[in-house]
Amino acid sequence: MVPNNKIMGFGGDQFFVESTYGGSKIARFAINEVVEEKMEKGHWDREDGEKVIRRVLWENAERILMVQG
Repeated sequence: MVPNNKIMGFGGDQFFVESTYGGSKIARFAINEVVEEKMEKGHWDREDGEKVIRRVLWENAERILMVQG
């Protein structure tokens, strides 16, 4: 299992903007499914789920790539 502070949920390696948008939608859907399942099983509460989503979709890339948002 990989710690959630090491995961970047989406990479923009597509050539066309349309596929970037589609990839983003798929990534967000998949991440939501996982977080929702963890919350339903009682592993995480809402605050934990929101923290993981923020990390995976933004904060980890910001930290790893050293960009400021």
